[in-house]
Amino acid sequence: MKQSMEALTSSKSNNWCTPTKWLDLVRDVIGDIDLDPASNDLANRYFVNAKRFYDEDGLDLPWNARSVFLNPPYNKIGNRSGAGTWLEKLLHEHQSGHCNEAIALSKTAPGYSWWDDLFHEGPQAWQGPMCITRDRISFVHLSWLNQADGTITVPKGKSNKSKSASSFWYVGPHTNRFFEVFGSVGTVI
Repeated sequence: MKQSMEALTSSKSNNWCTPTKWLDLVRDVIGDIDLDPASNDLANRYFVNAKRFYDEDGLDLPWNARSVFLNPPYNKIGNRSGAGTWLEKLLHEHQSGHCNEAIALSKTAPGYSWWDDLFHEGPQAWQGPMCITRDRISFVHLSWLNQADGTITVPKGKSNKSKSASSFWYVGPHTNRFFEVFGSVGTVI
């Protein structure tokens, strides 16, 4: 049975988690994660291990943190892409001096307005390198997590592999480290 596109791009809940393998790379660049502004208790406890996290209101709260990891929900906010809105918020927080460095994870989506806006000059243009992964990420659904021992069991016939490549976006002072670490898993530009 194939996984529906809606299941891998929906954010009716924050139940899809970034696997530890990828979070280890994030930590290799930025160190401890001070804030995950789009998370939940289980995702933070078993995967992200941020010092602080926001569950549903991260767009409305100040981020004031040295380091941020962001895997935004894939929803619509009004008539805009949720990913674009969250990445704009990250850029605003960084430009305002509220976070020293950050790595955001998104789907790779050239041709979408939020994606294309990141490559043009202006207040929404991305101001650091990004990595397009070679492999599609196999995300972890929280319902597959055994909370007693932390093991993950993917139900037979279910796919947790993203339908597209993913991109990791970096802003901060460790650009060379980002190129070095993420260059091993994709193309860094």
